Amino acid sequence: MAYIFSYFCCFKQEHHSTMHSTTKTNAPAHQRNNIPPATLKIASTFAQMSQYGVYLLNIISKEVVYISDHPMLRGIPPSPDFFHLSDLALPEENQQIRNVERACSTAFLQVPPADRHRLIFSFNTHVMVHGHQVMVLHKVALTESNANEQPQIALGLFSPAVSDVLGEITIRIAKTQIAYRYDVQQNTWTKLPPIQLSNEERTMLYLNIQGHNIQSIANIMCKSVDTIKFYRRQVFQKLNKHNITEAIAHAVHYGLI
Repeated sequence: MAYIFSYFCCFKQEHHSTMHSTTKTNAPAHQRNNIPPATLKIASTFAQMSQYGVYLLNIISKEVVYISDHPMLRGIPPSPDFFHLSDLALPEENQQIRNVERACSTAFLQVPPADRHRLIFSFNTHVMVHGHQVMVLHKVALTESNANEQPQIALGLFSPAVSDVLGEITIRIAKTQIAYRYDVQQNTWTKLPPIQLSNEERTMLYLNIQGHNIQSIANIMCKSVDTIKFYRRQVFQKLNKHNITEAIAHAVHYGLI
C-alpha cells in the first residue's frame, strides 16, 4: 500500500508538466495491466454519474490505467495510454510523502487481507486550477488483489478538500465510526473519537444542503429559529468546524449524513 501513497500523495503540480519518457507498448494501459473490463466500466460510469474525479492505479507497476475528465484536471487527457501520478510531484513535499508511505504501509500490513478492502485512505494535496493552487481531497481504496493477496489495483476519488490542511492523512474502516489520523511529526496513528449526530442535527444539515435558510429550516422542522441555531452550534462543536459549509463537507466525508 506504500505505492498508493507514494504516487497519489504526489498529485499536485501543473497539468502540463513534462511526463517521464517511458517505452510503451501498443496495447491500451488497462489491457497491459490486466484490468477486468467490469472494473474499468464501473470506474468510468461512476465518474459520469458523480461529482468526483476518478482514477485507477496499478499499485505494482505504478501505472495509471484510467483517469476521468474533471474540471480540476483539465489538461490531462482522460484514460491516458501511459501516465504516472509521480510526474506531477512537487519536490518540496517529498519528505512528507516518504513519511506518509512508510506509516500507511505499516498500517495496511497490520490489517488481515480479508479486511483490507474495507480500508479507505484519505489525504489532501494541491492541484493547479486556472493558475491557482487548490486543495483536493483524495480517497483511495483497494479494489483488486493478486493471487498472493498483495494489493494490485486501487480506486481513487478526488474532490474539493474539506479542510485547508496539507496532508490530513486518515484511515477509515468503511461503514463504521472507526478512523485514525496520522501525525507526521510524531510518526504515529491516533484513533479519532467517534462522532454521533442527533436525528435533528442530521435533518438540519440535509435541509442546509438543499439550500434552505435558518428560518425555512425552522418552519419545516416545526422548531424555533433559536432551536435551529442551537443545532448548528452543536454540530460545529462536535465537528470542530466554524461554518455550515465546512460542517457539511466534513459530515459527508466521514459518512455522518
